[in-house]
Order: sequence, then structure tokens, then C-alpha cells
Amino acid sequence: MEEINFVIINEWEGGKPGGSCDYRNNTYIVRFKDKTMKTFNPIKYDNAETLAKEYHVQQSLEKGFTKNQYRLVECDIEGSYYEVKLKDGITAKVDKEDLHLVISKKWGAYKTGNGKYVMRTGTDMFFHRYIYPEIKYICHTNGDSLDNRRKNLSEKTSFGFERHVTQSKVNAKWTGGIPTGSLCFLNNAYVVRFTDGTRKTFSLHTCESLEDAKIQACKYRTQTSLNKGLTKNQYRLVKSDTDGIYYEIKLQDKHIAKVDVDDFKCVQQRVWYAKKGTGSSRYYMYASNKNTKVMFHRVLFPEYTQVDHINRDGLDNRRKNLRAVSSAENNINQKKRVDNKSGKTGIHYSNYDKCWIVQWPENGKRKKKSFSESKYGYDGAKLMAINHRQKMDNKLGLLNGYDSNEDISMVVKPISIDKVQIKEKLLSTNKSGKKGLYYVDKYNFWAVEWRDADGKKKCKRFYVGTKRNYDEAQKLAMEFQT
Repeated sequence: MEEINFVIINEWEGGKPGGSCDYRNNTYIVRFKDKTMKTFNPIKYDNAETLAKEYHVQQSLEKGFTKNQYRLVECDIEGSYYEVKLKDGITAKVDKEDLHLVISKKWGAYKTGNGKYVMRTGTDMFFHRYIYPEIKYICHTNGDSLDNRRKNLSEKTSFGFERHVTQSKVNAKWTGGIPTGSLCFLNNAYVVRFTDGTRKTFSLHTCESLEDAKIQACKYRTQTSLNKGLTKNQYRLVKSDTDGIYYEIKLQDKHIAKVDVDDFKCVQQRVWYAKKGTGSSRYYMYASNKNTKVMFHRVLFPEYTQVDHINRDGLDNRRKNLRAVSSAENNINQKKRVDNKSGKTGIHYSNYDKCWIVQWPENGKRKKKSFSESKYGYDGAKLMAINHRQKMDNKLGLLNGYDSNEDISMVVKPISIDKVQIKEKLLSTNKSGKKGLYYVDKYNFWAVEWRDADGKKKCKRFYVGTKRNYDEAQKLAMEFQT
């Protein structure tokens, strides 16, 4: 027997009223963008503030200015959740436990490059980012980017695999780290200084002993560095059902690195930061060591000449993500260079030959193919080159040049070249104006040439004579060609 799905949809409620309700010159003033205005003077009304707020809410509803109204949807199969009004009849879905996020800010529906709408604030902060701020790549499992219920949000890992983010349990608070500022012993006292001029002294006048002064100075330095947001390399332990246990390390500019628990001691030995690799958009975990820079994965594997990050996240330094490779193998797993002008790795334009050239590695050799601008046009030749490179990527499993999981998925969908118009190069003796259709004066016939499926050249002749004149032979040849 088919299961019956009972759904109860409640009335719209709440929301953020449009217009404004201000208190000026001892009067409450309610205004709307259609220039409607009403004042509530406490001299005239005993409860002027309450009346003004009620009028503000009621008029906003009647005028259709209220934003982000919500209603509870109770469903036997999908459970209970809230629908949220955004704009132009567009609604989003959120869990009951996340309704407070809806109420706390103004949310809108914004169209992305792929034509889908997303729920975000005016400051470009997506709703799902408030739910899972620690997850780097989040996708909507059912394809509806406005369905922000937690069961529909999954973490997208390397190479497009998805997993529910609820499987990971991340410690809520960062801890530890290396405090900035300086602590020195000067004139029989411990002095703490920061670059913004903050300074405090701990001496025998304020402490029981020099040892006590040192302890208090260390505590002050640690706490003040935290309060000022200057502490470097804070960390937290992550426990995941799929990835196991590891540490996340906070670097600068909101970059986060990952290391194994056994390698955490290496983190505490230096101050680490995120820096782009040479000619790459990928960040790596660096530290300074006697005027030289050292990368974290080099500390783990100093004996390797080349170390590759399998998931192409240069900040993921867990050992399962690192492998020793040759230069050629490492190049296969590279992102697109930052100086790439074609938009695709292995493709460049030759000013000398006036063509787009595509190159790719195959069987230890570098192969190439060119597409002439004179034949396909500038944009057409570029499109043909991109299409050919993506076919090679698909055939040979080449991964270099893709910055994200979305880019990798393009490999199985080569670019369409249906709109490429091939330019016909005609001989000076061609009288028809069409390639493969010509007249031979010596033998008095019109000829049509083409190649069959095997590439073999074929020819059909239409003679001028007693049966047909010149124009009739030309007409037959043109009809045959079409």
C-alpha cells in the first residue's frame, strides 16, 4: 500500500518590517519608501512607542514591505522545517533549529553564474556558511541551493566525492597557539610589550617574587595576545567518522591547515603561515628558518625530492594526503598556472603561426596539435583547442589545471563546437565560390569533391555538352553537393 504523506502548512508569520520607526524630537515617527509617514507623540498617546511599533508592523504587512516571513511546514516523511520568504515568490527551506539565524539578519535570493538562486545576505555571506563555517566546500545534495536543511548539506571532498557534514565533530573552540609581543627581563622586572605600544611591567613592587612576576607576565602576554587577535597557529582537534582524528591549525587570513596528531609536535616548533607556491594559486604551509623558508611537508618527508598533495589542497598535510612522486607525476596533479591566459592548461596562442596550440603529456612524451585562425577564426580555433585538451584529459586521466571539484567534472563534458564556423580557403581558379566545387576548362565539366567516412577522396563530374549546357551542369553539381 502506498505511503500517504500528510503535510500541514501553517500561516506566514514574523519577518522584518520595511520602512523605519525612529524616535526624534520627543516623537515616534514611522516612515515607508512610498513616502507614507505617521507620528506618535507621547503627549497625545500614553503608549506612543507601542502604538508606533504596532503600526509599523501592520502597515509593512499591508504594503508588502515585510521581508523574510516564515511558516512552519509539518511533514510526515520529511519532518518539520521552516519555509522563508525571500523575494519575488522565491522561498528557502531551513531547519527549525536554524530559525534564529533567519531572524538575526536580512536574507535575499541572489542568482549565481549557473542560473541557480542562493540564500545570502547583502555582504555575500551564504546561509549555509553560518551553519557550517568550518567546512570549505559545501554542496546541496538534492540540487536545490535554497534548501538549507542540514540533511541536504554535504561536504564536497577532493575529486567530487560527497559526505554529510554531520559526520564530522569539530571542537567549537580554538585553543593554544603562539602569543605575539615580547617578554624580557629589564631592570630587575619582567616587561611585556606589543607592537601597538601596549606595555606592562611586573616587578617586586607588585609581585611576591621574581618567579611570580615571570608567571604573571607570561599569563598577561598570552591573554592580551588572544584579546588583540594576535595569537598565531591556534589549533583544535577534529574527530571525524570518515577522516579519523587530526588537528586543524589556524594560519593567517582565515587559512586552515590539517596535520596528523602524531605530527602536531612539528607545528609547535615554529610559527607557520600560508603562502602561495611559485607560479601557482595553491597555498602551502610555510615557516621561516634562518633566512630560509621551509614547507611543512618537507619537514615530514625531507628524503623526498618531490611531494604531491593528492587532493590538491596544499594545506592538508596529513600523511595519507602526501605521496612521493617524480616531477612528471607531480605535474599531472597541478592546478592551472596564475599566468595562464587561455583559461585552460596546455593551451597557448602563437603570434608567429597565428594559431592556437594545445599540448599534453602522453606515454612520457609531450604531444601537440594546432588549430589555425585562418581556418576556424580566432575564437573558433581557441574553442577547438580547449575541446581537444579536455578530450585528452578525459582519455588519459590528466588532472592538472583544475582548481576545484566543479572544474574536474568538466572533463567528462567536452565543450560543444557546433557553432564553430570553418573558413573555406578557395583556390584563385575557383569559379563557384564554394570549396570542393569547381569547373575544369580543359575537359568541360563541373566537379564535386568530398571525402568518405574512411577519409578517401571521391569525385563526381557533370559534363557540358549536348545533354546539358554550362549553367545546367553547374546547377546539378551544386545540388549534388548540398
